[in-house]
Amino acid sequence: MLRKLAPITSVSCFGKEGALRGREFGDQLHTFSCLSVLHNAVVAWNMVHIEPVVEQLRAEGQRCDDELLSLTTPLLRRHLNPYGRFELDMETRLDLSPNGPW
Repeated sequence: MLRKLAPITSVSCFGKEGALRGREFGDQLHTFSCLSVLHNAVVAWNMVHIEPVVEQLRAEGQRCDDELLSLTTPLLRRHLNPYGRFELDMETRLDLSPNGPW
């Protein structure tokens, strides 16, 4: 099971390159507890969002066998972005004066 979780761990724990760095048991327990929460959140999100995609594909006439879907995993990770999303408007200048909008 841990091998199946390794790809998600490397994305969700990217600052440490997916490696367990703490030597103390408490640090390791904290890391594994946080990773467990993250894994569960990813699985829950995937399970909620996979069903509408399958329904849409079927409505469009695509073949999505239940038997084949039963072999898939909710541990998908390609949609995860550990760096965040940045939207920049290159046409607008930022107010960098000391009395700026912040």
